[in-house]
Amino acid sequence: GVPVLFLPHHARSGLERNPIRERVLSVGYEGSDRYIVKWQPVIEAECKRRGWRFYVNPHHLADVDIALALRDSTGYASRHWKSNCKLANAQGSGTPFIGSREAGYLEQSIGSAERWADTPKELAQAFDSLEPQVERRRVADWMFAVAPRIEKVSATYNTWLTGCHAMYWLNFKCETVPSF
Repeated sequence: GVPVLFLPHHARSGLERNPIRERVLSVGYEGSDRYIVKWQPVIEAECKRRGWRFYVNPHHLADVDIALALRDSTGYASRHWKSNCKLANAQGSGTPFIGSREAGYLEQSIGSAERWADTPKELAQAFDSLEPQVERRRVADWMFAVAPRIEKVSATYNTWLTGCHAMYWLNFKCETVPSF
């Protein structure tokens, strides 16, 4: 009987739309490279084998053909409490996405568009599945269509903050919901 929700993250404003190039040329990761120390050699080896380039913090997310959201840490906090902003930005730019199975990403997932990798073998399989342009275009179009825009996310937050869920946490009865 406890209200449960996840806090969606909106896509960064002003993202360029990914053009979905004919073939994969590059893979990118946005964030500090200290969180992918163990993953980086694996990513670089896979990219080298395929003739791709790997970029940390590309100028634009749409400059890469596949966005990565992997993390070395596999503890409870990183698996359950981290933001889903990397997925939101991939969705907002229509950039195919491969991420770790973290709650924030899984909760904001739209189904078969995202790919998941927690091992080097799964990363290779995810890369294989996104190599065909037709598949990258399919997932990019689907992701872009449902991307979490700031207007929708803020409306969701407002509904939650002014509704019975918030009153439950504040230990009030729903009939006492103040008008904001």
